[in-house]
Amino acid sequence: MANETAGRCLLIVAAAASLACLSMAACVETDHHPTKHTSRTQDMATVSVCQLIADPARYNHQLIQVSGTVDHGFEGFVLSDPGCSHSGDAVWLEYGGKMGSGTVFAGAPSSERERSDSLALEGISTSLVQDAKFERLDQLIQSKKHTSASATVIGRYFSGEHIDYPAGPSWGGYGHLGAFTLLVIQQVTAVRPE
Repeated sequence: MANETAGRCLLIVAAAASLACLSMAACVETDHHPTKHTSRTQDMATVSVCQLIADPARYNHQLIQVSGTVDHGFEGFVLSDPGCSHSGDAVWLEYGGKMGSGTVFAGAPSSERERSDSLALEGISTSLVQDAKFERLDQLIQSKKHTSASATVIGRYFSGEHIDYPAGPSWGGYGHLGAFTLLVIQQVTAVRPE
């Protein structure tokens, strides 16, 4: 009788252990393979310009939200932050979707104002929300030879390639002379002229 009770207890413990292992495996599987139905907010990282400049590869191809100073003029459409330790570094900007910024620069074809297809880079297609905040930013950059604004934008980030220059390694391949990383603006969430 004692052996029979001990055998039942072992079976119950073994069954409980098997269920725990199955549950744990399901949890591990869920953690490593998120569902395809995650929201846009969950997939988006909020970062600073300084973080992008310090570690471009970390954010490559990510949808990000970032705030900084937008400067636009001849051979320049960039996002910067004077508080970064790499003062003077900036991220090149371009609009997503079918609308271009129209920025004139050397080293690559200048940005056209209209595209026949949505801008796609490195196999990633982009879009653009053309609402009142976007229109405000676009009017600012189109209105003067040089303008600056404080802005918060959401966009797809491209680090470009790691390049070894004589002055030291850098990331780039976009914008004027291919010297920048790139943020493709997909939405403007705040803009204020400076």
